[in-house]
Amino acid sequence: MVFKFATFDPTQDPDDFNHAFSQSSASSPSAAAATICQPCVYTDGCIRALVGRLVVAEPRERMLKLKDGPFKYGELARMTRNFGTVLVEGGSGNVYFGTLEDGSEVAVKVFFCFSIRGSTEFQAKAKNLRAVHHENLVPLLGYCDGTKTKALIYEFMDGGNLRQNLSGDRANFWTWSKRLQIALDVAQGLDYLHHGCYPPIIHGDLSAANIWLNEKMQAKIADFGISAFEPRALDSYPTCPLGTPGYFDPEFYPYSRSDRKSDVYSFGIILFELITGQPAVTRGAVRNVFLLQWMTPIIKTKKIQMIMDPSLQGKFNIDSAWKVVEIAKSCTRPTGVERPDITQVLVVLRQSLAMELASQCCHS
Repeated sequence: MVFKFATFDPTQDPDDFNHAFSQSSASSPSAAAATICQPCVYTDGCIRALVGRLVVAEPRERMLKLKDGPFKYGELARMTRNFGTVLVEGGSGNVYFGTLEDGSEVAVKVFFCFSIRGSTEFQAKAKNLRAVHHENLVPLLGYCDGTKTKALIYEFMDGGNLRQNLSGDRANFWTWSKRLQIALDVAQGLDYLHHGCYPPIIHGDLSAANIWLNEKMQAKIADFGISAFEPRALDSYPTCPLGTPGYFDPEFYPYSRSDRKSDVYSFGIILFELITGQPAVTRGAVRNVFLLQWMTPIIKTKKIQMIMDPSLQGKFNIDSAWKVVEIAKSCTRPTGVERPDITQVLVVLRQSLAMELASQCCHS
């Protein structure tokens, strides 16, 4: 994992903690066309065998000892070694690597800004989020509710986040079925937040940087619930924009609002990242290039070879790939009413994975 390093000023008030890629570079059609798998006959026995072998629920990680009350700022500073290692620079705050006294590794999310209502609301939300458990959600271990410092402490996932993996060498070894399984993991976690919790939990800042992988490459959602529970209570005064550039729901930006369909939009962008291997935003010298804008004209060509990540070397089932491209398009439609529910997306992803696994069976 590649870390970025931040500096820490020990003289600073401890509680005063504030903080291109062009269309012409699309993958070559000839590179991906060489070995594209053609459709085959899908047999029930083949699908059952492959799904049973490759898509298995991972055992839950060992439960770390939870702190009964909130962490103090000094404890955060000690566990992160004065906030020395930045894992992620996010839209709402940075995530730092830390170690608890028992040696357990954690990820500490420190917010840039937060509600002016004080600690009561933050404590209530944090306690509620600690009670949320799912195999595709990063466990929340504790929180800090200082006057000027708010933070959440999560279990550390040592597989890195999705963005780091897609931009590194590891992605070159990710098969299409592996990418589909990661997408399915994320969709299952999001479906639980939207439909398995009462009241429903809106993520509000879903991005590839907030999808973490454990040592077995199972995907888990982090930072869930930061935008609060649905329906979202509006603060009397604006705080800071929620979300990460490239994942903003165009229907609500820049009003710092979000709902379930906003999460679906962000998930659609993540699907396009898994499909293409490209980031949501590529920063250029003159202007930034947004993945969705770059993808739109390429999809219209109807040439799957130009859409898929060239590192796949054309090794994917065409029907499976198109199914995911189409559902990603649906997720990123301009308005929420046009987008599917995450439960509908789950159905499509399961179908797509079954098709890909059946194709592998036919060609093995």
